Amino acid sequence: MENNNIEIGDLPLYNQDDDANQAKSVKRLKGQIKAARGLLFVTPEYNRSIPGVLKNAIDHASRPYGESVWAGKPAGVLGASIGAIGTAVAQQHLRNSLAYLDVPTLGQPEAFIHVREGLFDASGDIRCGQQGIPARVDGPLRRLGEKACRSMTEHSLYPRKRKFQKRRTLWLLILHF
Repeated sequence: MENNNIEIGDLPLYNQDDDANQAKSVKRLKGQIKAARGLLFVTPEYNRSIPGVLKNAIDHASRPYGESVWAGKPAGVLGASIGAIGTAVAQQHLRNSLAYLDVPTLGQPEAFIHVREGLFDASGDIRCGQQGIPARVDGPLRRLGEKACRSMTEHSLYPRKRKFQKRRTLWLLILHF
């Protein structure tokens, strides 16, 4: 299994007037999503919702009307935030948008990661145990990866350690099998 991060920070603000002449970055985004067999959204939570840059990317890839590249792409959703409830509300908002766009999402396991001191090691990897992700969260994250793989392919794949970069951004991973 191969995964790729999709750059969404370079997308122009969505404007329906530009649907007939989409920017190169929008065409690139749509091509990457179209080529993917599945998606994994990893998002922070801003003001009890998803970041504007993610909503902008969702809007671009769903337009013009009738040309959405989202339909039928299976997805997993998880997030990390400094807030006490992790990203529970942002994930629900994202799931609502994805449901409308015909993106089937895994309902379980859920992962709401509370970002705090010690979560990341010196190289930016997420730690498990001690000050990192507690075992009660690490297990569901691994199961989410396993379940996503099973639902997106006919083969059972072992979860691989994923590197998450220490950034205040979101990740949209495209999984290729």
